[in-house]
Amino acid sequence: MNKYHKFLDWSTAIIVACIGPLYYSTKLLLEDYIVNSITLYVISLFIVIAFYKISVIIIENFIENSFKLRKIIFGNEFIEGIWVDVLLNNLTKEYLWASVLQIYFHKKQMHVKGLIYVDNMKIGEWKSVTSVYSEFFLFYSYMGTFSLGQPKTESGLSEYNFIQSTHFPKNFTGTLIDPIYKCKL
Repeated sequence: MNKYHKFLDWSTAIIVACIGPLYYSTKLLLEDYIVNSITLYVISLFIVIAFYKISVIIIENFIENSFKLRKIIFGNEFIEGIWVDVLLNNLTKEYLWASVLQIYFHKKQMHVKGLIYVDNMKIGEWKSVTSVYSEFFLFYSYMGTFSLGQPKTESGLSEYNFIQSTHFPKNFTGTLIDPIYKCKL
């Protein structure tokens, strides 16, 4: 479980702790106006459920739209930003290409997109399709367009292990299962 989910669990626990008192105070406030006890319970329950749903939506939207809050939530595991990735062949250690990556948070998960360069020439771009980030480890699948010879769309898998630091990670290592080279890089 990553820090984002821990924060949501903590927030949900606080919301749930408010539900009991909210339910009983709603019931006390409405019992003078609503004589039927079943109607009173249903309305009170509706108000409690609406409070819960609205609270969760507000918290998730606040996290989604607040870079600074995400920085606080993720703490020393915060990795959003621009990164440079130099790719070497795992077997020969030969330089293959460099990528400029952007890691960003969207719809409750980390996303990665990037541009690939060889000899100062852009040869491709890609974007993550799915991703999982927890405890300095980012794994994602991607889809991209590459122009080595004939332009073509390819997909692959990548994983990054960000090096722990007291503040924020400053570098990473990783592997790539790449369709162009048909091997783990």
